[in-house]
Amino acid sequence: MSAAGLVCTLHLGRSGSTVLGDLLNQNPYIMWDGEIYEPGRRLMSEGADPVEVMRQRLAQVKKGFYGFELKPFHCRLMGRPAAEVVGALRQAGVTHWIVLKRENYLRKIASTAVARVTGQWHRQGERALQGGTARRVAVRIDPEAHFIDAETRPITYFFAGYDRFFADVESWLNDLPVLRLSYEQHLQSDPLAGYRRVCRFLNIAPMPVAVRYAPTTPYPLAEVIENLDEVVRALEGTPWAAMAAEQPAVQESTSPTVAGRSSGSR
Repeated sequence: MSAAGLVCTLHLGRSGSTVLGDLLNQNPYIMWDGEIYEPGRRLMSEGADPVEVMRQRLAQVKKGFYGFELKPFHCRLMGRPAAEVVGALRQAGVTHWIVLKRENYLRKIASTAVARVTGQWHRQGERALQGGTARRVAVRIDPEAHFIDAETRPITYFFAGYDRFFADVESWLNDLPVLRLSYEQHLQSDPLAGYRRVCRFLNIAPMPVAVRYAPTTPYPLAEVIENLDEVVRALEGTPWAAMAAEQPAVQESTSPTVAGRSSGSR
């Protein structure tokens, strides 16, 4: 292996991974390759070995770190348990692991639902960064039958699964170098803070980089989820009840456009 090391970020999606990966890729000491197992990239054919896919991409790196991302959804598409895929990547020589978590799962599924409706998974460019308004839509989240990641289940089913995934990650990586990042703490208000943390973790210089992405859904949940009151009732008495009572990141007075009766995700 000619690279200085292999870095894998584990996350659920809609967690700031794109802005963080773009910052890392601007650093000359890192080649950041993003979600190499995402179907839209067509890097992995049916039945392919995820380790071999990673190694083929790694072969392009002559020096510095090579980084990529893995989501539980990718493992489901492969037909392999996430524990098996992570274990195989460990054996293949991944040296550093980043666990990126969006603490508010309701925000995660709402952001995914909005992206499905608008077709805008990312916002970048000068207009977005200089205060350009993100497209406003409101979506319905069916608390008992929400569609995301090719499954239709109660939202509490997904939230419990997210909790299990992050708990399992702790056991899978308990003896390895791991950097734990929170979208809310380390990326939301200042993506460069998260970038600098990763640079310290990899022991590389935090070379000057530019933030080139802005949030796609910066509005209060009351303006994003059309039936938020119904969602709040469904979460009452659960470990995730507080997620519906967040403090909004951005306040604007314009009313949202209602777009559809259902929501979904990749």
